[in-house]
Amino acid sequence: MSDAPPLSPRTSHRIALHIAPLQDYQTTLPTPDYSTILLQLKHLHKVTDLPRFQFIKKPAPRDLKLALHKLYVLALINDKGDVTDQGKMAAEMNIPVEWARAVLRSNLYSCSEEMLIVAAVACTKVIISSRL
Repeated sequence: MSDAPPLSPRTSHRIALHIAPLQDYQTTLPTPDYSTILLQLKHLHKVTDLPRFQFIKKPAPRDLKLALHKLYVLALINDKGDVTDQGKMAAEMNIPVEWARAVLRSNLYSCSEEMLIVAAVACTKVIISSRL
């Protein structure tokens, strides 16, 4: 007879079984957002044929389509796929396209300084750091 308690998930010295709900194992990975990268490729590097571009790791066609749709919805590219004037400015900001669009639109509402602060805080990965 084993020394382990009757409800222990251990079956031997090297194998452990963990009981968890099935949905914990059925999580999906988030879809990567290529919209900022695609906008910069189209404007700064003058790439016109994105599906044939030699990515190091080629993104799924669905991800490219979603990114281009996002750029179109944000009015950073037009219906022909050309970069708009706002798209050119957003590509040079080197922040996510949503924040770039918000910064560009903030001028209409006279709140550019406040929007720049919010975008800077939101796009910064480490806000507070300390020396050890």
